[in-house]
Amino acid sequence: MEGKRLVLAAIALIVPAAGAKLAYHITGDPYFQPLGLTQERLAEFNQQSEFLAIGIHVAWGRDRTSEVTQADLRELIASVVHRRTDDYYIRFHDAPGRDVEITLVVGPNRYGPYPPARFVDGIEPAVVALRATRQARQ
Repeated sequence: MEGKRLVLAAIALIVPAAGAKLAYHITGDPYFQPLGLTQERLAEFNQQSEFLAIGIHVAWGRDRTSEVTQADLRELIASVVHRRTDDYYIRFHDAPGRDVEITLVVGPNRYGPYPPARFVDGIEPAVVALRATRQARQ
């Protein structure tokens, strides 16, 4: 009898989690994956709905010679942008050539491309555009 209760308790805990995971795979909505939910993923998802975020698009040159990794650059970008706002996401994509270029996107507004050493030049205009766009939607 005790074993049956334990099995039923385990099923009661597993089934909702499995249902949430299935819902996440079907819809792509990160709200169904609360333990895997990060500020960046939430901002990226919400960019597609009523919420705005700064999209940080990194063109990662395939032939680059730098020893900097995507993880290193992501950490640097996040540490700088996080001082101004929590509403951002970072997306890397391969690009031809040796250069790494960063473009900040807020709605239809694009700032850049900037080399990694100068991407901070685009943060302030992107934050201003984010605020202005949010105010216009209210």
